[in-house]
Amino acid sequence: MQPALRFPRQDRLKSRKSIEALFQSGKRIAVDAWRANYHFRPTPGLQLGAGAPSRIFKKAVDRNRIKRLIREAYRLDQHRWKQALAEKQSGLDLFILYNGKSVPDFAATQAGLNKLFDKIFGG
Repeated sequence: MQPALRFPRQDRLKSRKSIEALFQSGKRIAVDAWRANYHFRPTPGLQLGAGAPSRIFKKAVDRNRIKRLIREAYRLDQHRWKQALAEKQSGLDLFILYNGKSVPDFAATQAGLNKLFDKIFGG
C-alpha cells in the first residue's frame, strides 16, 4: 500500500524563531541553483520551508510558483526523506531556496531536491 502523500501543517517550517536559528547555526549546502540550510535535531520528524529571493524573482506569482513546486516535489518523495531520518534516529529542519535565473519546471525541481537529498544524507 502506498504511504499517505500529504504535507500536513506540523511538517511545515513556519516559526520565525526556528527559521532564524536555522539560518544562523544550521549547515549550508548548494547544488547548482539550489541551496539548503539544514539542522539535524534529536526529536523525530522533518520540517520543511521553501523560498525564492525577491531580488531575482520580482513577481510574487513566480516566487509562489517556485515554493509550490518545491513543496510538491518534497511531498511526492517524502517517504524517502523520512526513512533516511528514521535510520539516523533524528529529526531535520530544512529550508530550501532556489536561486536560478528563471522559474524551473517540475522535473528540474525534483532533480534538484534529489541532489540535495544525496548531499545531505551522503548518498
